[in-house]
Amino acid sequence: MVSLIKRYDAFYVGLGAGSGVAFDFVDHGSSFPGIVLSPIFLANVHGILGTTLSSATTVEGVLRVGAVPRLEARVSFPLH
Repeated sequence: MVSLIKRYDAFYVGLGAGSGVAFDFVDHGSSFPGIVLSPIFLANVHGILGTTLSSATTVEGVLRVGAVPRLEARVSFPLH
């Protein structure tokens, strides 16, 4: 995944592109197992919107558009 992120005070926005690998070894009717074709199937462009709270907690939303569109929400917090 590659993203260009621009920060505006406590908020940040980004745009990027990426792919992934699904560990799918089932034959789906092609001569290749699913793991070989998954980077093509999972290719996407994505937008990111996030903020960093005063406690260093990060709240982020990601919208992925591709063959498998998804909307993700993430919360990351530091462990002390």
